[in-house]
Amino acid sequence: MFEKYLTETVTTMNKKGAFVGSGESPPDLMYIGGCLMGWFWNRPVLIVPVRKSRRIYGVIERSKQFSVSVPRKDLSKVLIECAEAGDRYVNQFEHLHLHPRACRKIGGYIVGDCGLHYECRVIYTADMDKELVLSEIKADWYANDDYHSLFYGEIATVYET
Repeated sequence: MFEKYLTETVTTMNKKGAFVGSGESPPDLMYIGGCLMGWFWNRPVLIVPVRKSRRIYGVIERSKQFSVSVPRKDLSKVLIECAEAGDRYVNQFEHLHLHPRACRKIGGYIVGDCGLHYECRVIYTADMDKELVLSEIKADWYANDDYHSLFYGEIATVYET
């Protein structure tokens, strides 16, 4: 299912990033710079890290679903702006001039401007273990103790647009 897109997804996220979306009206959106994908519990799973302080954390927790849209064209500036904007704008799609498109298998939206999309249903959530984080990373990434939680999403579908 997702194996066909694994290298492209990991390479794009590592170099530029992608978008995570969740919710309905308006859908919430955030930048993501990495994820994990594989087979867990005999299911195709995509794991995304989200800080509890982010608005989208509560949206994903309530809806139990999320999408990941991977750009196939250069959206570097928009991705950077999305990352820098954080939760300042209620409608990130509108603020970033992106085009929401309804998901095919779950509720919510994908970023129509991207060419590769994952739709996921949350099957498990885990808080990061602070003890696993290296001290030099803690200082840069977690100075305020705002650690990520990991949403394990069973991939309902993956497709190109």
